[in-house]
Amino acid sequence: MRYINVRYLLTYLLTGVVGATNMNAHSSRSHAIFTVTIECSDKGPDGKQRVRAGKLHLVDLAVR
Repeated sequence: MRYINVRYLLTYLLTGVVGATNMNAHSSRSHAIFTVTIECSDKGPDGKQRVRAGKLHLVDLAVR
C-alpha cells in the first residue's frame, strides 16, 4: 500500500494532470477519478487483531 503526504496530494490535485487523447481536437473536457482508501485496526471481541478497510471512489465525468 502507498501512503501519500496530504500536502503533496493537495498540490497534485490542484495542479492537475494532463493527458492527450485522439478526441482532444474535438473536445476540451477532462475527467478525474480519485480513490480514497481507509484502513483501521483494532482487537475484535475474540481478542484477535482485525483490519477493516473501505474505499471511496469519486468520479468527475465533466459532462456538459
